Amino acid sequence: MTRLKKKVKEIQELQEDRERVRNIGIIAHSDHGKTTMTDSLLEGMYGKRERILDDSEEEQERGITINGGIISLIYHFKEKTLLRNFVKISKELRRSPKHF
Repeated sequence: MTRLKKKVKEIQELQEDRERVRNIGIIAHSDHGKTTMTDSLLEGMYGKRERILDDSEEEQERGITINGGIISLIYHFKEKTLLRNFVKISKELRRSPKHF
């Protein structure tokens, strides 16, 4: 089994145990700092500054969010393995199905 498949399996197993999942929803209008806030949180946790949730080439080039994004991160806290799910949604995206 490849390393990626092992991580996916681990995330799937963690998702089944609600006590070990922490969901963080970030919902706001366009240009209100969703990506900046998410990137700052991830930088604080992992020391790496990137536009992780803006993963399309156009989003990276233009520095904007076109679609919402989700990222699941495994982390360890007090001898427990937990899962953080970051969900970023633009308020305009929720009203406009053409973006999905």
